[in-house]
Amino acid sequence: MIKIFLIIFSLLISNISFANLPVKMTEKGICFSPEHPSYEKVKNYIKTFKSLEQCLKSGGRIPERTS
Repeated sequence: MIKIFLIIFSLLISNISFANLPVKMTEKGICFSPEHPSYEKVKNYIKTFKSLEQCLKSGGRIPERTS
């Protein structure tokens, strides 16, 4: 039973690899990290960064929360 759980867990972890995806900055200066729900929808971006921190330091901002 534990062996099956470990196999399933490792398969899930391997598919959730955000580390290799860049942070996207839009023309409006919004930084979208790979974890953001709208990340895949962002097609028109002007620059990419290795981290959210780098994007924010370059003058970007995080997306506003919508309820």
